[in-house]
Amino acid sequence: MPKYFLALCICIVTAYGCQSTGQNLPQQTAKIRVVQTPQFAAPANAYAALSQRYTDAQARRDQILLKQTKSAIDRGDIAYAQSLISSVAAVPNETALADAYLRLQAHIQTRQGQPELAAQTLLTLRAMVVEDVETIRQICAQIDATACVIQAFVVQQLLAGQIDSVTQQTRIWATLQGPSALPQNFDAPNVESIRLLMVRLSQLTQIPNAEQLVTKIRRNWFALSDTIGRAGTPREARTLWQNWRASNPDHPASIAPPKPLQFLAQYDAPSITVLLPLSGRLAGAGEAVRDGMVAGYLADHAASKSSTGLPESPTAAAQVTFFDSNALDDAALMSQVNGSGGDVIVGPLLKERGQRLLAVSPVPSLTVTQERPAPSWIVLNRMAEGVQTQPPPMSGAIYQFAPAIEDEALTLAKHLRARGHDRLMVVANRESWAYRATKALKDRWAGEIVLADFDRPREITTTIGTAMGVAASQQRHNELQQLLSQEIEFLPRSREDLDAVVAFTSTLESKALVPALQFHFADKLPVFATTQSARAKNLSDVAGFLVTELPLLADPDPVAEGMTAAFNLHEQPLVELFALGLDAYRLATWVHWIQTHKEQLDERFRLRLNMASGELALGREGVVERELTLAQVGSSGTLLVNQEPAQIGPRHTK
Repeated sequence: MPKYFLALCICIVTAYGCQSTGQNLPQQTAKIRVVQTPQFAAPANAYAALSQRYTDAQARRDQILLKQTKSAIDRGDIAYAQSLISSVAAVPNETALADAYLRLQAHIQTRQGQPELAAQTLLTLRAMVVEDVETIRQICAQIDATACVIQAFVVQQLLAGQIDSVTQQTRIWATLQGPSALPQNFDAPNVESIRLLMVRLSQLTQIPNAEQLVTKIRRNWFALSDTIGRAGTPREARTLWQNWRASNPDHPASIAPPKPLQFLAQYDAPSITVLLPLSGRLAGAGEAVRDGMVAGYLADHAASKSSTGLPESPTAAAQVTFFDSNALDDAALMSQVNGSGGDVIVGPLLKERGQRLLAVSPVPSLTVTQERPAPSWIVLNRMAEGVQTQPPPMSGAIYQFAPAIEDEALTLAKHLRARGHDRLMVVANRESWAYRATKALKDRWAGEIVLADFDRPREITTTIGTAMGVAASQQRHNELQQLLSQEIEFLPRSREDLDAVVAFTSTLESKALVPALQFHFADKLPVFATTQSARAKNLSDVAGFLVTELPLLADPDPVAEGMTAAFNLHEQPLVELFALGLDAYRLATWVHWIQTHKEQLDERFRLRLNMASGELALGREGVVERELTLAQVGSSGTLLVNQEPAQIGPRHTK
């Protein structure tokens, strides 16, 4: 099977000039159904109580203070609003005034960055009104409770009769694709206050079976997002989208499809030019990336032949041309690139080479024309800070994509935060990758970090003891012995205020870490680690570790699974590069689609894709963000996926 991949790859290189171009798809958009939109009544006017007349003197005093509080909030003076509402002795006895008081209190708490407290405040309302939906949406957005955010959007649409609004559906879609401080695959139950708010949101519509209806709509939104995220290419996404729509004809996304999904009907496979070192010192790395790209091409080519039932003719798979970047200097390489006519340029692999090529001004053959825009670049590395990453004039978009240890550190930070951990001990060797990972974690972490770094594995036990305060405990023991002038039986105690251990260590060092933690009575602390700790045939020695891992190995799609079997990637040291190549091919098709519709997509457009090297998020250009899978090492040494805790609120509940 590997020989078949390599043979086809050579055929692509040598027979490029004989390949046929893809057929252009007819320009069409998804049909939008015209429906009779039901509109549900609900009470409104959240602050009507502030304009009513009251005979009770205390009620009048409270009313005046609450009016002043609302005015202060409206002009953004939150500190003064807080002082005003604090002067209200207690929650007013008048029901309407009491609810106004609670709403204002929740607004202040939200503006002060206390969304959890604001959620609890809103739950004490006697009666919710339409205006409360937006407040709840803002509260949930602050704590990344995306299920609650989507629920609020759904209720707003039902109350306003906007389930046939493309603008509103596009807004929900953008929320599902947006960034989050919590892991994208976090799927534990919501915290109780958020769950109760979601129930009350549904009830606000005042329709039979409101909670079931709203929940179904929300869950299908997430199902749609997951469906599109699994698509390797825009062509596959188009098919999956049409199938989903046929199965959910009454869902708002089917009635009025979000704009990005409408554009899936317009896809023309790109011509891809690939620059890789296929000879010399880095030939092995270049060949691994190439073979991954060929695997993506083969899957796409097979899909283009088997597509049926589409309103347009299936488009041929992308054309791919490989150049040996190690055999050409910069000028010759750019000359070859210009002559290839590629829509997307993938590579080079070396950072320094990429920096030089990006700095080259585009030549006339790359000039933007109405018939053919300038090509986009997917540079297979991360540019250093200060290096030009924006395209020069008359050049296409530039994307930076490479597996980086910083991605793993940030993935761990999300999972640690989701589990409510605050105080960490970071155990790290002194290699450059561990330094970079530690720096990335520190830059993102708001809690306490205790660093235990070492040079050699035999130093781990002592280093951990020092970090955990054992040395200080021993010093206090010695001082006490000297004071009493006698021997004292003593067992040093470690600090007990740590929540978790983060290990930036190799497989061998990780094995040494286990007894070191046991020696210092810290073996009950959860240990989070990276792929560097999981590169061994037998991981049973680190059973219980939570490690970042490539979806290619931990949770592969059919294409990744086939490539893994063909190249025995579980035993392959260059597995990250195979994943990089597979995803580079797929990203090239998506980048071409994005650039084709760039003018119709919002500047903040983002797309989340579940691929071989991680969950990738890309926009109209820039760094491709990457989040890895978190897996737990089982007692037999196998990786178990989706081991999520249940105590902290998630990004969403499906």
